[in-house]
Amino acid sequence: MTAVPIFGGPSKRSLIQVAYEECGQTGEFELDPEEYQSAERQLDQMMAELKAIYGVDLSYNFPDTGVSDDATEESGIPGEAAAMVSRLLAERIAPSIGKTLAPSKTRAGALGLLIAQYQAQPTMCFGRGTPIGSGNRPYAYTGRTFFPVCCESD
Repeated sequence: MTAVPIFGGPSKRSLIQVAYEECGQTGEFELDPEEYQSAERQLDQMMAELKAIYGVDLSYNFPDTGVSDDATEESGIPGEAAAMVSRLLAERIAPSIGKTLAPSKTRAGALGLLIAQYQAQPTMCFGRGTPIGSGNRPYAYTGRTFFPVCCESD
């Protein structure tokens, strides 16, 4: 049986609309389909960069063919990360529409929050023979120690 991914969160269209609102274009301007497609392409690229470079995995719904064709599909990101993703997207699309963002809407703040909340933390085991100190003595009768030994790297 194949696993069916369950997506959720805000739609890609709503992320794009919030990003345009961050740039100062309110809902009174209707976006063209080309603008949506361009913004969605930039959203896909940005989410791929976040995952590859910063290790931030938000369970984003990447397109199967490499090119998104439907902006109404769910993004898959958690709802609490939607504002930060929209702010990062707004910074990407602002130069293409001739806008500049206010200094309060900086990339460092949104990116820092995403990294702090969602970055995958690497784990590391102690190898055999690593000096740990006198606190790693075997328990009585069991032979187990407080710090387990990683068997995968042997």
